[in-house]
Parts: sequence; C-alpha cells; structure tokens
Amino acid sequence: MKWNLDNLYKSFDDNEYKRDLNNLNLEIDEVNKFFHSNLLERNDEEFFLIFEKIILSYENIMKIYDKLSNFVFLTLSCNSNDSEAKKNDSILKEINVKIVLISSNFGKLISKRENLINIIHKSEILQEYEFYIKNSIEESKYLLEDELEESMASLYNYGAVSFSNLQESMVSKYNVKINLNGEEKEIPLTECRGLLDSNCRETRKKALESEKQLYKYMKEPIAYGLNSIKKSVIYDCRKRGYKSPLEKSLKNNRITHETLDSLMSVIRENLNFFRDFLKLKGKILGNDENKVHFSDLFASTRRSEKFIDFDYAKQFLIDNFNNFNKDFGKFVERAFNEFWIDSEIYSGKVGGAFCSTIIDIKESRILLNFTNSYDSIFTLAHELGHAYHGEILKNERVLNKSYPMTIAETASIFSETLICDKAYSFGDENEKIMILEHELNSACQTIVDIYSRFLFESEVFRRCENEFLTSEDLNLIMKNSQIEAYGDSMYDDYFEEAWIYKSHYYDMYNNFYNFPYAFGQLFSLGLYDMYLNDKESFQHKYELILKNSGKKTIEDLCQMCSIDITKKEFFESSIKILKNKYNNYKKLVS
Repeated sequence: MKWNLDNLYKSFDDNEYKRDLNNLNLEIDEVNKFFHSNLLERNDEEFFLIFEKIILSYENIMKIYDKLSNFVFLTLSCNSNDSEAKKNDSILKEINVKIVLISSNFGKLISKRENLINIIHKSEILQEYEFYIKNSIEESKYLLEDELEESMASLYNYGAVSFSNLQESMVSKYNVKINLNGEEKEIPLTECRGLLDSNCRETRKKALESEKQLYKYMKEPIAYGLNSIKKSVIYDCRKRGYKSPLEKSLKNNRITHETLDSLMSVIRENLNFFRDFLKLKGKILGNDENKVHFSDLFASTRRSEKFIDFDYAKQFLIDNFNNFNKDFGKFVERAFNEFWIDSEIYSGKVGGAFCSTIIDIKESRILLNFTNSYDSIFTLAHELGHAYHGEILKNERVLNKSYPMTIAETASIFSETLICDKAYSFGDENEKIMILEHELNSACQTIVDIYSRFLFESEVFRRCENEFLTSEDLNLIMKNSQIEAYGDSMYDDYFEEAWIYKSHYYDMYNNFYNFPYAFGQLFSLGLYDMYLNDKESFQHKYELILKNSGKKTIEDLCQMCSIDITKKEFFESSIKILKNKYNNYKKLVS
C-alpha cells in the first residue's frame, strides 16, 4: 500500500499549495502588526479583543505551516531526491524563524499583562488556553530580547542545523564495504544496520565491524559538529537563565527532577534483570561465558516461518483493536481504507517508521517498510497508536494539541503491547518465544541503551563546557556509558562509535532526547498493568490522559487518574510486566 497525500496537496504546483504559502506569509505579517500596537496600554476590553485576534491568527499560522511542512516532509520521505521538496523545505525553514519570533513575542506579551491569569474567565478562548497561557508565562522567563531571539533562531538554522545536516548527510550518503558470502560488496548504511538482525552470527559481526570502519572516515568532522552544537546549547541555556541543558529538557518535557530521579532510580535498580535476559539470550545464541556481543542486541534466537501478507496484518489489527475499543477499531479500519499508510519498500524511500498527524485535515500518515513478518505487524500497531492519539486530540484547539516527548510514546507502546499479547495468545511455542524476545529486546533498547545514552550526553555536557572533546574522547565516554549500563552481560566489543550515528545528539532544541523514551516505555507499561487489573474503568482513564496530554504537566495528567509518578511504585509495576514476560520466556526456552 502507498499513501495518498491528495488531501494535503496534489503537488508543489498545486494552486492551493501556492495560496497557503502566500497566506502564511500574509498571516505572519498581520499578527506582527498587533505586537507593535501598544497592546499593553489598552484597557481590558480592547486588549481582549485584539488578544483573541492574535490567538486565532497564531492558530491559523500553525495550521497552515503544519500542513505545508508535512507535505514537504512526507514527500521527501518517499523520495529523498525530490528537488522541489528540497527547495520548499528551505523556504519553510526561513519562515520558521519568523514563527519562532511570534511565539517569543506572544510569551512576552502575556507575561507583561498584569493580572492576565485572574481575568482570563472573561474570554472563552482564553479559558480553553489557561494551561498554555500559564506555561507561556513560565517560559517567558527564559526569553531574550526580540533581536537576540531572531539572531538565535537564525544561528540555529544556519549553524546548528548545518552541523546536524552534515551528520545526517554523512551517515546516509556513504556506502559500507562488507564481505558477504565471500563477495566484497558496497551497501547503504541502512541496509548494513539491517543485517544486525540476521540469524547468522558472522554476518552480524561483519555488519557492525564494517559500520565501525566507515565511521573512521567521518568521526573527525562529526566530532567538531557535536562539540559546536553542545557548546551552543550551553551558551543558549546560560543566556536564557537555565541552570543546565537538563533543566531545560525537563521543562520542555513537563516533568520535574523528582520524577526523573524516580524513573532513573527504578532503571538502575533493575539493570541486573535486563542483564539476566541478555545473558540467557547469549547462552541461546551459543556464546561463550553466556554473554552477548553488541552485534547480538537486535538478533532474534527464533524465527517465524509464517508469511504474513499486508491484508492479513490489516484484518488482524482491525479485529484486535476493535476488541479493545470499538472506536479504535473503526479508526484503524479508516486509516487502511483511506490510504493513510505507506508500507511498500522501494528506492528513494527512507528507512524506519513514523506517524505524522496533520492538524488541518485531522488525519495522519504512517510510513513503514513492511517485511511480511510479525515485526511489521508490531511496528504498524505502534504507529497506529500514535495516529489514534492524534484522533483523540483532533477537536482540541490547535495550541492544545502539542504534547511533550515524555507522553508521545504512550499510545504507541500501549497499542504495540496489546497486539503483542494478542499474537502471543494464539501463537505456537516458537512464535511465543519470538514475540517475548521482541518485547524484551525492545525494552532493552528503550531502557538499558537509553540509560547509556543519558549517561553519555550528561558527561559530554559536563566536559564540553571547558574543553574540546576529540573523537577519541567521545568514543571513551560512550564506551564507559555502555559498560555502566550493560555491566557483565556484554563482551568488551562495545559500540563506542554509536555517538556518530545517533542523530538525536545533533538537535540543538531537543537535548536529552533519551530519557523521554525510557519514561514512555515504563509509563505505557504501567498503564497496561492498570488495564489488565481493571479493564472496565481503564478506557475512560486512558482517553482522559490522551485528551489532556497537551494541556497538563505530566504529573498533573497522572494525578487525574490517581497515578503518582514522583514515587517509584508506578514504574516498578511496569518492570513487573517485563519480569513476567521474562519468566515466561525462560520457561519456554528451557
């Protein structure tokens, strides 16, 4: 199946695309006039009239920009060489600088209007945006003067983004040299990384070693880029008044340090559990000392012989989501029938999988590369979970649809877990082992490996402020982080060059793009534990969390359902689910 983008635009020559691009620029110019109209000197009645116009205009800007940028992004995802898409991507990046400035001015405006919080009841729109306004007032403490904000946004686009683009270009452009079956080949890096899932030990080792060899030729320029990005982040945080990049990340993710400490404490206390799984996996793979090589982390010890075509996957997902929630089932059926999904493998298409929800048309688009396997079903279930989150939010006001990374994986991991359990319930012994291994492997990535990445980034920020970190320094930091996370479950052939490949380190605005994944994994499993214990009352709580995800802090969101994430107990219930799966796994492989 290939997706249909006609509900966005027919092409870049589409008159509607050109009209929206023109209207976006006009709307930006119009809203900027309001900011220069002595608003703070107006009486309450005049202020509210103009302020409501600003909000409505800002909503429209975000809707149009989201639609345009999604069309560019989705087009490039299917054809990375589309010249028109690349050209329009550059145009929209320029426009985004102006939008960032509008957001800054909006925050400054409401922070300077005295008693705004006390009088928002006078406006229905402002009442709906109470959380957004309060959050904007809080964020305004960290805003700079207009000219400096504009300069910072421009520097981001032309500085940090350039280094980010360099990293992305280098790791996607070059082919990997590898010897397979006695034949020297050159293959794309994405294909090489796919070989880490091979059932052949030698193939996996060769794939990782070949990837490491490639990085020798790019480590120096990328090290310069990483140093520059992290130093820029440190400078940006200091200028704005943040105590650290971590503090900024916590605020962006709407969680407290107390919650992060609770999460990390549970992870550290349960690392041995994950190590036990990896040791058992190493034993099954026939490794000496019952350990795993880094190249074994994605490997499966069992394979399903079942050929799963796309039509089977479609019906399986519709039926089982319908059993969970009839609205969810109908929604999934609509996603298939209206061609929201691009599942075929073809040249020029990006790897991986994602879901993108388009605000204006209240639809999502899902990309994956379907491989006629259980893994593809689970991936599709994951992305449909993201889409359903967007569906729950579709009637919320535009600025209330934006939720932080911490909550972003909630519906996706929950949906994937649900489908894994359904597949497990009727699978044969081999399939049961394979499914449990899939889930435990995924949990190792989102908890253990993510923990190593958190340690790495923390140390890089600590040292980067006062010194230049060479590629050798970065390798050692990464290796030490992996040792601390994986402990005695792994041989000493660590993947110390992982910092080169992970694009998350190169996003200036999304530092510590790691702990939200661990939080999302354990938060979703905690919800799943609630579902298993009380299926009848869970539906309401689940939709309540999703519906309010854009207008609450994570702690307040959880309190609505009597969940306290500042304490370890909730996250421990999540680990309990994984331990039960591991116990079933041990019984089946023994």
